Amino acid sequence: MRRKFALTAAAVVVAVAALGVGGMAYADREYGSGNGDDASTKIIGGQPASEEYKFHASMQYKEPGERPNPQRCGGSLIAPEWVLTAAHCVSKVEDGALLNPADYHIRIGSNDNLAGEQIEIESFTTHPYWATDNESVADIALIKLKTAAKEKPVAMSGHPSGDKPIRIIGWGRTDRDDPNSISQQAQELDTTLLNFDDCKFGEPGFDISPGDLCVDTPDGKAGPCSGDSGSPAMHKVGDQWRIFGITSRGGGDKCLSTPEVYTNIDWWSDWIAETTG
Repeated sequence: MRRKFALTAAAVVVAVAALGVGGMAYADREYGSGNGDDASTKIIGGQPASEEYKFHASMQYKEPGERPNPQRCGGSLIAPEWVLTAAHCVSKVEDGALLNPADYHIRIGSNDNLAGEQIEIESFTTHPYWATDNESVADIALIKLKTAAKEKPVAMSGHPSGDKPIRIIGWGRTDRDDPNSISQQAQELDTTLLNFDDCKFGEPGFDISPGDLCVDTPDGKAGPCSGDSGSPAMHKVGDQWRIFGITSRGGGDKCLSTPEVYTNIDWWSDWIAETTG
């Protein structure tokens, strides 16, 4: 497996009110068929979402099989027909090959990932640097929707300073040892950013890259897990949420074993603009 611990899977994304993320590996095999197409994470140690995150999208399996919830990954609506997510959510972990969009759909507009608007997917696009020898570099992707979502897109921004509070959200696993603990209701956790060096794990493919951010997992007890991949890290600008990070990976074999790595949205903003037109 190219990457150690991803935060995607057949789980749910959780909203975070005390951020904590786990593992640089992608949690992608709890319900997998062995073909590397399962990769998600859920927020552990958070709380039920305190407000409606209408822009928060759930990428779901149309045929969930034995999974307790159709959740694969989270994402953010950044334009009426575009959802921003993690590259490992829409590609195979082994070789980066794109998954078949026809096997998935998007739910958006509700903190309940079985409610809200259901939209078919037209295509997946990953950054050109993804699936190269650089392993986990550019864990960012765009999902093109077949029809425009009714909800208002969220704005993107640069990341705040390390002493400022941030929030992560998701529908992922709430118990890292229980694959059935996927949350139907979005969870949230408040936390802070860490210094870049705190996410240097020294393992090829798992280490932090210049286009990444390091997020605290408070006391190793709170943060994302399987099913949370692709969901946003965000902060308040005035009275509005702005997203600046994408749930990506951690450096350990299990959720919460290390601080979490998030993709820095601002670093890849030119590619986002070019792709979405």
